[in-house]
Amino acid sequence: MKVLTFIMGDPAEKKHSTRFDFVAAVPDGMGGADGEPLPDKFKPSFYIPKGTFVDRAKRIRVTIEEVE
Repeated sequence: MKVLTFIMGDPAEKKHSTRFDFVAAVPDGMGGADGEPLPDKFKPSFYIPKGTFVDRAKRIRVTIEEVE
């Protein structure tokens, strides 16, 4: 199973959501179980709908895992 965990921050409010941009990768989940590195231009954004507890968050942790 491959796992990628990264920290998102710098929240920017949008009309119906808040956008969090990539800040850093979590070392243990950086490239998955086989240790493959992240691409140099890896700059994901993550959107959270307004009206959730995340409205006040400054940073969030996002984990993506490969499901078979």
